Amino acid sequence: DRATVLAPDVAFVRAGREPRGDAEWHFAHLAPDLVVEVLSPTDRARDVQAKVALYQEAGVPLIWVVDPRAETVTVLALGQTPVTLSAADTLDG
Repeated sequence: DRATVLAPDVAFVRAGREPRGDAEWHFAHLAPDLVVEVLSPTDRARDVQAKVALYQEAGVPLIWVVDPRAETVTVLALGQTPVTLSAADTLDG
């Protein structure tokens, strides 16, 4: 019922879940399987946290927050403790 449309930097929807017919030409009424947010120098931490909370509330099961300056990716999976990976780690979705 929320009138908010979020536009992540990257969104992935598994095959078989994508909108079909006329719906594919409009904003999808579904939560992606993966959302990726890439931080920019102007992003405020509280704004990113609020956006992540909205994704989680919408039911996105996997969120990656990429910080290019720190060379880290924070992985937020529903029901799990967030994990921050460095350039030496392997990211697996």
